[in-house]
Amino acid sequence: AALCAAAGEDRLRKGLLLASPTLDAGLDAYVRRTAADPAATPDKKHRKIERSLLSYLYRTACKTSPFSTFTGVG
Repeated sequence: AALCAAAGEDRLRKGLLLASPTLDAGLDAYVRRTAADPAATPDKKHRKIERSLLSYLYRTACKTSPFSTFTGVG
């Protein structure tokens, strides 16, 4: 549920669109599937999306830089 909420965050999505267009494209289907049945066991494709999304979330939290795509300004 927390990953689903993070995947819907507009600022993160804009950063992902630049950093990984392929991941960004798969997030909508991931969010729809997870929202439809949160108890469902994720398939291989959705597990990969979860791993990638979690990697980007760790990176945004732990490796901040004023020049990073994921750094908020203002």
